[in-house]
Amino acid sequence: MPVLTVNGVGLYYEVHGDGAPVLGIHGSPSSALIWEDAAARLGRHYQCIVYDRRGYFRSERPDPFEAVDLTDHV
Repeated sequence: MPVLTVNGVGLYYEVHGDGAPVLGIHGSPSSALIWEDAAARLGRHYQCIVYDRRGYFRSERPDPFEAVDLTDHV
C-alpha cells in the first residue's frame, strides 16, 4: 500500500499511467475508490494520481483528531 507522509500524516495514494499529471480528489464522505474506473481510463493518456484525504479510509488521521478543515487538506 503506497503511503506518502505529509505534515506528519500518512496519505494513501495511487498513480495510474504516465504523462501530464491529473489529480483526482474525492469528496466527503468518500475515498480514492470513487476514482477507480476514471483513474484507469485517464491513466491511458495521462498520469492520474488519486489519494485518500487525511482522515479518510486508508489515510491516517492527524493526532489529535477533532476536525479537518480545508487548510489541512490543501
